[in-house]
Order: sequence, then structure tokens, then C-alpha cells
Amino acid sequence: GAIAEEVLAVGYDKIARPFAATLVRMRRVTIVPDSSTQTIPFAALLDRAARLPWVVSATLKVAPSVAMAVAASRSMPEWSPESIAVVTGDDRESRSLVPLPGAVAESRQLVSIYPRSKALRAADLSVLTLREVMDGADVLHVAMHATADGRYLNQMTLGIRDERSGGWLNPETVFEDSVRAPRLVILAACQTARGPLLKGEILLSLARPFLLAGAAYVLVTLWDVPDRATERLMVGFHSAGADGVEPAEALARAQRAVAASPGSSSPWWSAFVMVAFMTPFVITDS
Repeated sequence: GAIAEEVLAVGYDKIARPFAATLVRMRRVTIVPDSSTQTIPFAALLDRAARLPWVVSATLKVAPSVAMAVAASRSMPEWSPESIAVVTGDDRESRSLVPLPGAVAESRQLVSIYPRSKALRAADLSVLTLREVMDGADVLHVAMHATADGRYLNQMTLGIRDERSGGWLNPETVFEDSVRAPRLVILAACQTARGPLLKGEILLSLARPFLLAGAAYVLVTLWDVPDRATERLMVGFHSAGADGVEPAEALARAQRAVAASPGSSSPWWSAFVMVAFMTPFVITDS
């Protein structure tokens, strides 16, 4: 509505417009948010002059630090993913959770996009067996429910059992040192970007275990996302990515397509945020 548009426009005026002279020459922007800005849907911020969301004029991603933002400003080299592991939790056996038919349909489409794929049910996995799923995969896509109590780290969970803690995968979960996460991880569940709002810290979310295990990019969500509509966004995102489009640019293209589609009045698509965690330093032998 008009109020939401005005809020998004004010956000653009405060965050982007002061740098308009510089931004007009930039197609890629990496943002380092703090505790007061990490929940802002930057992609949907509205440019009053153009009457268009920011994502139309720029590819946006966030980074935990300025050093990582500099590293992330460069395109990921040789991005040509060939394999995906898709983990789905459809929750049909749970009476306490709403079924996710869109996530199930989405998963079926994703496995057909990449040359090599494997599809698994979250109920059949644990944190220990997840490492085997990630091994050799270029992309990990998780589509399921998540719990998101932002006050406590162990109450922000994905429905994958953690044998060592006796609970569920959460921001404090630690993979073994030998485990390497795929370069791109998608956490297509509700509020996977959520976490305690601490100054200078954006890693206290469900992205954390995967980033610390070596993922270069993790796609997370700021709020609850619609099951059926997310299917279209994710298929567009993966189709571009499988063709070699860098992950942040692939997301921007998919978001632009959804935003421009007839009847797309709510910017729900801006809940998806790409976190870049590319190492800014190169260590060589002397």
C-alpha cells in the first residue's frame, strides 16, 4: 500500500540517495549492515524518481565486514555449477506445521536444472549425514520450515537433527573441520537471516554454520515467505545460476522478473538476501 511504499522510499532516501552520484555508475553494490540495518530489505527500497525498487538498477548483496565486501565486489571466478543437493522438508506427517507443496514442487524442478543432482528428505538426514550430502555438491538447496526465535541461538533451527547436541541444526552447530560446504547454499525457509541484533554482527543466523564451513554465498530470508510464490523465484534463480550467472546477479534477475510480473503488489521477494563470505586475504608460501 501507500504507507509501505513511503517507508521503502524513505529508506532509499536515507541509505542510497546520499551516494547517488557514485551509485549511478555502479551495477553491483555490496552492503555491510549493522544491527540497526540488517533487517532492511535493501532490494525493495524505492527510488522515488524512477518509481522502481533498487534491485532494478543494481545487484545487491551483504557482507559481514568491509574487507569481505571488497572481496565480494569481485565476481565469483569460474562459476559454472554442475551439481546440486536438494533437501526438502514437506512436513506432511506433522500436524503442527503447514504442508509445503510449493517446496516439494520446487525441489522436483531444481533437480532437472543441473547436470547432476540428488534429492533427499530432511527427515532422513542428520547433521552428520548432511556432510555426505554436501560432499561434491556445488550447490545445496534447503526448502523446509524453520523456527525463528531471534532471542536464543538454539531456538533458531532447521528440521535436521544434530546428534551431538540432541537438538536441531541451529546457528551454534559446528561441522567437523574436514567438512566443506558447497560454494552456494540456499536456505529457502522462513526467517533464516534472523538472529540477535548485536552491533557489528550479522552472522548469528542459520547461515552461520555453512559460512564457517566454507560457503562463499548463502541465500537467506528476512521474514516468512510464501510457499507457492517462492517456487517461481527459486526456479528463475537456479536457472540463471546453472547457466553460469554469478549467484547475486542470478538472484537480482529473478527478483526483477517477479517484481515486474502482473499482480505483484507486495515486495515479498525482497526477503531473500545474498550474504557473501568470500575470504579477502590470500595466504601464500614464502
